[in-house]
Amino acid sequence: MPALIAFRGLQALGAGAIMPVATTIVGDIYSPTERHRMHGAISSLWGIATIIGPLLGAFLVQQVGWPRVFWVNLPFGAASVLVLAWRSTSSARSGRTASTISARCC
Repeated sequence: MPALIAFRGLQALGAGAIMPVATTIVGDIYSPTERHRMHGAISSLWGIATIIGPLLGAFLVQQVGWPRVFWVNLPFGAASVLVLAWRSTSSARSGRTASTISARCC
């Protein structure tokens, strides 16, 4: 359990970079006319998550107990790693890189 608590602290440090990184990525890959729509979508999702997250967390704590709540993010993290690995290998095979995608979009 101490390891899960320590890793939750590390996760909290990384969470502070979510919005600045998302804003930078949107500014980099979308044209100026599409940026406003994408920023609105990201802000909407952030607002929904702000409401649903604590409600879902409270439900899980009451139903399964607080020690098991730390395990909720593991499947999502594993799925994210698998999707990123799959997408990066398919992009590498097609010769697409971040710079070519960015140049094509803007």
